[in-house]
This record gives sequence, C-alpha cells and structure tokens, in this order.
Amino acid sequence: MSRLRLIHIGVIIICLPKVLSNYVGCFSREVLEGGQLEDITATGIDCQAICYNQDKLYSYGYQESVNQASYKSWCFCTDQAPDPNYLVADCNVDNGLTVIVPYQFAYHFVWYNCHSFIPSTPGTVVNSARDCWALCNPYSWAGVVYDQIDPDIITCRCYQYDDHPWYGTPAAECLPGSWFIYNHYPQPSGAVRRRVRASQMALSDGRCPTGLTACGIPGATEDSYECIDTKLELEHCGGWAHALALESGNTGVNCTALEGVTQNGVTCLAGECLIFACQEGYSLFNNGCIPDS
Repeated sequence: MSRLRLIHIGVIIICLPKVLSNYVGCFSREVLEGGQLEDITATGIDCQAICYNQDKLYSYGYQESVNQASYKSWCFCTDQAPDPNYLVADCNVDNGLTVIVPYQFAYHFVWYNCHSFIPSTPGTVVNSARDCWALCNPYSWAGVVYDQIDPDIITCRCYQYDDHPWYGTPAAECLPGSWFIYNHYPQPSGAVRRRVRASQMALSDGRCPTGLTACGIPGATEDSYECIDTKLELEHCGGWAHALALESGNTGVNCTALEGVTQNGVTCLAGECLIFACQEGYSLFNNGCIPDS
C-alpha cells in the first residue's frame, strides 16, 4: 500500500502517495521494446508509486530537464523484466532509464552496490534479478551477475549475513560482468528510537496518525506542519528536517540535498539515506558521493 503524506496548513490537507523501491539498473531507451513513456509531470507522483498503484512489478523512469528550475517526468509500467543487453553504466547519459522494483515486490531486498570479484562456488542461473531475490529470501545477501559475453545468462548467489566476499574490493560500474549486490536491509536502531519518540510526541497532542511525524514547513507559520513518514520520506529521512517551534532532538536528513547525488539517485530506507547514483564528477563510495580527484 502506498503511504500518505499529510500537509496541514490551516484546513488544507494534501495527500501525496510514495513507495519505497529497489534499484535494478540503468538501461538505454531500447529496453522499452515498443513500450511508450507517459508524461507524469502533472501528477506530482513519482514513477515507482504510479507503477506500484497499478500493481506492476517494474517502473521505467526518466526525468527530462526543462530548465534549471524544472523538469518533466516520464514513466512506463510493466511486469516484464528489463533486457540486460541494454544495461548502461549511467542513467544520466543518453536519456537513460532507471528501472525500479517497488520494495514490497522485491522480497524486501535493497541494492547495496556493484562489485567485481570471483565467488568461491558457482551460483544458480535465474531469469531475472527478482527471481534471485526470491531464491535468496532466507538469506541476508543476494548477488546477481549478468554474463559479460551473453547478458541473458543471469547468475545468482546467496550469502549469509557474515559472508560477503565483495568486502575490500572496489566498487565497479553496474554492467554485465559485475555483481549487483543486494541485502535485506536491517532497521537501524537509532532510526527506530527516533521514530518512536516522534510518534509518541505527535500522538500525545493529536496532531498526526500513528506512524507519521509532525514536521515543520519552511516558510510557513510556526503552527503549520505536515504529517510524514520519516522512515521513507526523502526530505525528512530519519526525523524532522524542519522542526516545529520549541521542538528539537529529532533531526533528520534531506537526502535530496546531499552533495553529488543525482535527482533520482537516492532513497530513504528505515530512516537512513541510501545512495545509488552520483552526478558527473563524483563516484559512489561507502554510501556517499565522493568528488573525483
């Protein structure tokens, strides 16, 4: 079910559905194979939320810059897994598409990074990354690799929580031949405690429904607030980005404002920002965008 973001300004309530998602990869336009992108700019809803609400397994999303201050959003929803022959290293090059699977359809796996290493044992051939997540559902980690010569050959390896042979290996471009690493992302205890405190405070004065936190709105009056889910909200990840008057101690992060992160290159999961794409001139390392030297 998509979540609701409730904005309270006087008697106005605006509901914006969003969903958490899992990164599959960047693909060239040819991956559409006849499918047509739809202009969703006017909806104010992101592509993965639209596809999730349509009960589709995959969202193929693209954002087109109109000028410095605005952009158009395009979307294609399907149950068809993307053809790995069209994988590209960067979603921002040549109008590349970002392919996403809603978290609820991804067996609660999230993308970790791409690495190049040689596993100690052979894996299992599967039809898609999602099939690998299903196979590895009892495990903490899943690795997916598309064969470098024939990307249609997809191999899956499952790993326990303390078994991660990619540790100590450099991050690699997410292309055939590299391992796409996913894990069942644990709920950070600090984020849990912050959300419990915020929920108790919001419920005590009746401001927000259970599970949502009252956050101040920049530029609005002191008593204006919005009820949001800080475990998923990009601009209030883990707590308030803008506290209400006389409230403190539950500071969150605006994931979209992190240095070097692309517009669609970050998500908020369990109250923590997870980065999977960086701007030109930056490289992804240890869940951050580091300026290239």
